Amino acid sequence: MRKIACILLILLMLSGCTKISKSDKNLIVITSDGEIPVVTQTAVERYVPSRSFGVVPKTPIPLETESATVTEFEDRQEAEYQGLAGLKLSDEIDGYSGYGYATGFKERSKLNFSVNAPVDGHYNITVAFYGLKSDAKGQVIVNNIVVGDFTPTAPNKYLTATFFEIYLESGFNDIIIMSLNGDMNIDYIEVTDSALTEIKNITPTLSNPNASTEAKDLMKYLCDNYGKKVITGQYVSSEKNLELDLLKKETTQYPAIRFGDMGEYTFKTDCKEVESALDWALGGGGIVGEMWYWVNPAEAGTPYTSDFKLANAVTDTDISQYTSDEIEALYAENKISKEAYLIISDIDIISEKMYKFRDNNVPVLWRPLHEASGDWFWWGADKDAYLWLWNLMYKRMTEYHKLNNLIWIWNGQSKNFIVPSNQYDIGSADIYLRNETEFSSRSVLFKWLNRTTSQQKLLAVSECGDLPNINDMFRDNAVWSFFGLWYGEYISTDGYTLSPAYNSLEEFNAVYNSEKSITLYDYVNR
Repeated sequence: MRKIACILLILLMLSGCTKISKSDKNLIVITSDGEIPVVTQTAVERYVPSRSFGVVPKTPIPLETESATVTEFEDRQEAEYQGLAGLKLSDEIDGYSGYGYATGFKERSKLNFSVNAPVDGHYNITVAFYGLKSDAKGQVIVNNIVVGDFTPTAPNKYLTATFFEIYLESGFNDIIIMSLNGDMNIDYIEVTDSALTEIKNITPTLSNPNASTEAKDLMKYLCDNYGKKVITGQYVSSEKNLELDLLKKETTQYPAIRFGDMGEYTFKTDCKEVESALDWALGGGGIVGEMWYWVNPAEAGTPYTSDFKLANAVTDTDISQYTSDEIEALYAENKISKEAYLIISDIDIISEKMYKFRDNNVPVLWRPLHEASGDWFWWGADKDAYLWLWNLMYKRMTEYHKLNNLIWIWNGQSKNFIVPSNQYDIGSADIYLRNETEFSSRSVLFKWLNRTTSQQKLLAVSECGDLPNINDMFRDNAVWSFFGLWYGEYISTDGYTLSPAYNSLEEFNAVYNSEKSITLYDYVNR
């Protein structure tokens, strides 16, 4: 027995110097009681990064939050007393306040108000309007920052829409009501004082009960920093990671999160996304985020709404745990549709590509089926079908493929598309604005999403075209967990120089060197 143990010890020492291929092997281990049981185990080929990402300390820029004093205040301003350039005053429809209301709005017509706030602080802004049609949409803009949109809950009625906890500076503030798509009647606006809503701490419990240790550790890190710091993230346009290197060159810092796309794996054989992401995680120590621009499964063309009908894939049979052979048999017997067959085939392709993350103990921020409620992607054209697809994907990837390293991000963008709370971990929003509009904190959207997720989930900006203002986030108590800036003109058109179309060098430096931001250096040295 001693001789066998010595031989085994030598073999184990040698194995540390050689690469083990990924295949089933009988590995022998010595137990504490001296026995030598034979067990079957899958040996994993460890990924060796082809590149490392050097990190350097940063000189933190202090946070400069504005005063948020609460003081009693109320100011109602009737529309008829404002400058009605291009609009009309009317009193034909009974139920208005004052002497009438503003009408005659066309697309992008504006009504301007000016409110004199007594102190720097947060206020509620209520718009009283009459909806002429159910799809009419208006927008509130405060000091050149889009606060949010409003639509009638019912046409042909006087209604109000309130936007809570909007920051106003002491003195006069410009409040613009703009029509986005046609006529509506504006009666008045009312501004009142408001206290800030406290954001609850989030328990770092993942939806998947079998989540890996690494996924749990990352989730705990996210929760520990929620409301305290903002984690930086950047999307890359290819495996070359040009955007990451550009940020390092211009700000001296890499983002903490590298966001990539798994979409090309369903129609290309030479995609290197996983390898590039593994370089980032294992060669740089960064966080990996992945999304899936899922092209039409039938045509492999684009992800946008097309002739592919997701509703045709829906089946009462739970196919999430069937083997590929069983799926093929069901399709051959006409027990599932072609659409269902193609969908689960694509899920399997992507899942198998993601095995490398799992087998190398790399957790992944996973955001599939994004922007569902916008209905421009084929997976968002039908709410019920979308919910069926989410359930299928979640169970297929976690239970069948055992991808327990995934942290699931729901990006449905509508309470009508909300998935079960035990099937996602983070709620997120994609935020794109006109390039002349400031991002600020997007506090209204933050607090809407917080209510939509029952204040039980981390909240993140999963995509954006403008860098968020970290100072405003803390001022408004709307501290998103992380953000991901999209590539292209939002950062660079050639990959080597910054594009000023949406974000300036000063803004990049303000974010990447803020004392309240987490960069790759901060994450590696946590």
